[in-house]
Amino acid sequence: MAVGIKKVKARDEFVSFAEDLLETKFGKLNSVQQSHALAQFYIKQIHNKLKSEISDEDLQFALVDSSNDLGCDILHRDDGHVIILQAKYRKEGASELPETISHFQSIVKRLIDPAIKANERLLDQLSRTSL
Repeated sequence: MAVGIKKVKARDEFVSFAEDLLETKFGKLNSVQQSHALAQFYIKQIHNKLKSEISDEDLQFALVDSSNDLGCDILHRDDGHVIILQAKYRKEGASELPETISHFQSIVKRLIDPAIKANERLLDQLSRTSL
């Protein structure tokens, strides 16, 4: 199967997943809802099939995306590994800016900085997770 066809199929699968998850037509979702759905899609449809499963309860706890998330949507410890996930849904043909990728690449520095101002959900996860 050609790469372009795989991308279309994955995009269609994600849109269907998001609509089922949020019980709303995809076109009516805002960018935050789309990103939350994408993060959950990745965990449920990709990660859980390749690694040990993250339960729905643990996934909801790991979802730390909101203001002061330091660029992290999901933070979860799994089998001795720490999963740090940032999800951004982009329309077909849109690409991510290099600065956005560089910002994510420096996330561990932000997460271990004792002077960080992080949201409560992220701080709670950090207190349970050693980076």
